[in-house]
Amino acid sequence: PPASGSVPTPSSRLTPSISGPLGFSLGLGDPITLTGAAAAVDFPVALPRVPNGGGPAAAWLLDGRLSFVWPSGPNLPPTAEPGIGVLLSEFRGSLDPGYFEKVVGNGTTLTTVRVGDVTGYWLSGDPHEIVYVDANGNPFFDSRRSVADTLLWARGDVTYRLETGLGRAATIALAETMR
Repeated sequence: PPASGSVPTPSSRLTPSISGPLGFSLGLGDPITLTGAAAAVDFPVALPRVPNGGGPAAAWLLDGRLSFVWPSGPNLPPTAEPGIGVLLSEFRGSLDPGYFEKVVGNGTTLTTVRVGDVTGYWLSGDPHEIVYVDANGNPFFDSRRSVADTLLWARGDVTYRLETGLGRAATIALAETMR
């Protein structure tokens, strides 16, 4: 510790420590191995080519929803959640804009966009709730807090939720790299 009356140096200040894998505080489910992620779900997993050039740092599974988390870095601005640059969730289900138009608050904007050859939805502004239709046709209100502006789209019966601090055009471009 610094001597009495001295100014602490950066190395002597207490810094918060992360007590789990990246994304542990978001309620994404149980951590799973990156290598086991594809086997944990019954749909093909797709990942984007993230600007930092690396793969996800962590994977999570909750009720059939698979989530991947990338750290922020020089080419990947942080989201509202410290250390997170990209959060991608994939799950069986479809989108019905009528549901989320009803739950979007005054401080959130919903814009229809194109993600390749499919319709997507860009939600920006205040934190927001996502509603999707599960594989049984029932609406599911995903109350997990958002960490950034969100792009939603579906291919077949798989829905994607991509959250970044990249802005709309760059997030759509990132989504279009998914393979």
